Amino acid sequence: MVLMATCGPYCIHISEFSPKSDAITTYSLPNSSANTSDGLVDITPGSDGNLWFTEQNKIGKISPLTGQITEYNIPIANAGPKGITNGPDGNLWFTEANANQIGKISPLTGQITEYNIPTNDSYPVRITAGPDGDLWFTEQNGNQIGKISSRPVRLQNTVYPLPALVLLILLPVWMATFGSLKRM
Repeated sequence: MVLMATCGPYCIHISEFSPKSDAITTYSLPNSSANTSDGLVDITPGSDGNLWFTEQNKIGKISPLTGQITEYNIPIANAGPKGITNGPDGNLWFTEANANQIGKISPLTGQITEYNIPTNDSYPVRITAGPDGDLWFTEQNGNQIGKISSRPVRLQNTVYPLPALVLLILLPVWMATFGSLKRM
């Protein structure tokens, strides 16, 4: 089975493709419409077997077994969640671009905890778990990469200043910027 976001102008569906039967089943995000930007932003597998995703001011999960979607509201209005990744501690970690924070959600309880980024208006977008056990995130407006340790939680944000906008981070910690690809 393959799960993916399916998009028109906005990503408001998660589709499941079965290679055995060539069947596609589509699940619509609750309370989303093709006429709004409330759609899915990023998606990742969680330690609990569900797929977790960010959408406008919510974190959601879908069960690959049942297709049931559960959504969790982010405490700060218009936080702008973007990237999401499964952390080494079993929690899901995500960026809140508009709120200038990193958030984590427990897959067991749905409890959300948020951590402020010291760089003003850094606009964190992408996040990934690194081979060192830390979580690495882009600070788009800060032109740097930050990291947050999950055990114990410790945030560092001036780790690697960059000369250009960071687009994404790949493992083992690689970063793509306009015009270059660098290994950290």
